[in-house]
Amino acid sequence: PYAGDKPNGWFHDYQFDVTDYAPLLTGEKIVNAYYGGYQDGFTISIWFDFIEGTPPRDVLRVDKVYRSGAGGFKYGHASDPIEDHLDTKIIDLDANAEGATFRLVATGHGFGNDASNGNPDNCAEFCAKWFKVFANNQELYQNTVWKDDCGSEAHQAQTGTWIYNRAGWCPGGEAQVFDHDLSGSLFSNNIAINVDWQPYTYTGGSGFPIHYWLESHLIQYGDFNYSTDAEINQILRPTDFDRQSRYNPTCGTPAIVIKNNGANRLEQVKVRYGVTGGTPITTTYNTFLEFGQTQELELPIPPENFYQGNGRKFFAELIEVNGSQDENTTNNRMESNYELAPNLPQQFIVRMRTNNTLDNEYFLYNSKGDTIINGTGLAANTEYRDTLFLDSGCYTLHVTDAAGDGLQWWANPGQGNGALQLLNIGLGTGDSLFINTIDADFGNFSMYTFTAGYKMNNGNPNYDIASWQPPNNGEPLSDRTKPMVDPVFGVYPNPANDFVSTELVGFEGNYTVRFYSVTGAIVKQENCYSNGSAPHAIPVNDLPAGLYHVVAETGEKRYASKVMIQ
Repeated sequence: PYAGDKPNGWFHDYQFDVTDYAPLLTGEKIVNAYYGGYQDGFTISIWFDFIEGTPPRDVLRVDKVYRSGAGGFKYGHASDPIEDHLDTKIIDLDANAEGATFRLVATGHGFGNDASNGNPDNCAEFCAKWFKVFANNQELYQNTVWKDDCGSEAHQAQTGTWIYNRAGWCPGGEAQVFDHDLSGSLFSNNIAINVDWQPYTYTGGSGFPIHYWLESHLIQYGDFNYSTDAEINQILRPTDFDRQSRYNPTCGTPAIVIKNNGANRLEQVKVRYGVTGGTPITTTYNTFLEFGQTQELELPIPPENFYQGNGRKFFAELIEVNGSQDENTTNNRMESNYELAPNLPQQFIVRMRTNNTLDNEYFLYNSKGDTIINGTGLAANTEYRDTLFLDSGCYTLHVTDAAGDGLQWWANPGQGNGALQLLNIGLGTGDSLFINTIDADFGNFSMYTFTAGYKMNNGNPNYDIASWQPPNNGEPLSDRTKPMVDPVFGVYPNPANDFVSTELVGFEGNYTVRFYSVTGAIVKQENCYSNGSAPHAIPVNDLPAGLYHVVAETGEKRYASKVMIQ
């Protein structure tokens, strides 16, 4: 649907890290793209960007576990049950394998929720169903195939029913990817993998048989190539990358994503950032990231003149990791091109017209986070006008919709027609009445960032950026960082003697810790409680010296680590 109203030549970019598939991408290969939608189709162009350096772990082999192909696996059909296609697979293990990931991607298709026709859950496209992952006959993970944020898709105002949440996908968005760490299950020369899908009975109602497109692989790794290796994984803002278009252009705080690619826990990073020709800033963050985990960091900036420079290129680089130089510096720097945020007059009117529902709110914030407009408790079918006399600065206009269908959407005519517009005051001869109109078909939210009283690349020359210090520089900044991942499981010290401490950061409740020997036997088990951050001490002086797999289970998920006991 996202491409249904686009002219020839329109494009939209996606980026995927395919390092795990390097063993397959050798020699002469054919890459196929399958299109199965209802629009006119499109051309897919693929570029491979090769990154010089050493990967976090060498990929030893990639094995196909399940693959539905373009027709998908039928779901809920007694004559062709999905379980027949998800039988146990025995995968040989590389003799040098130190870790493994089971990766599964699934998207549901086909619907029709007429209960009398046998599809009351609107499956498989519009129903949330779970699957379980077993390794060596032990249940390890359970996940739900469901995307609950389609109304926040990067390309908004699409032509189809783009705001409806779906089973593992959104129109115009990447499919949901489930990665499962099976490193704690590598006990012999092979591994048995099995997937169970939530039972469901379908007898009709869809225009075609309901099904899941499904792909899965087992990826085996060697040992870690670096003990300490932090990476700048993404620049979220400022950037002109399509997938971040809802948050850009911006005049406010930059944001990046860092990733731990090393064996050691990532506990602190020092970030240097700035724009071409400008004055860079350095900020230190305390983190808690195990291997493969990511975290979003907001980078504080002084007002008005941070973006002064001779170009439109932003950079961020890690200059220290865990208090010293990173072992691998090839992935410590990233750059992005960006557009300038619009410059508006300091005096104008915000005109908000609500629709028939009571789902909308709108706010105006300055760069300090102060609320200039608090548009809550709005009445239906009412026009609100806010006359603004703004100080020089950077501002963000944020409008939300609780139902996820914006102020206006073609598929819900009953909600009426709302609008949000910025109007000029004191019109000159050549001035337009409208400064800007926010697209009413925005799904969950819309953000419009602008400057008032100055242009981004020509800020306040009287502000001394060189002497400005970020707030809380060098102090713990956990309140300023936003985790983007599940709870993180940590085991330390490593190596250990009498005790080990386990932490399940980001999880509150009871969990079970089990110690496995290299043969797969459970040699110790302890019930623990986490309040979100406090460590739990476990005596290990009764265990023989050696390497142990340590697994934490919460009832829904499983987290694995290793510890050497001396």
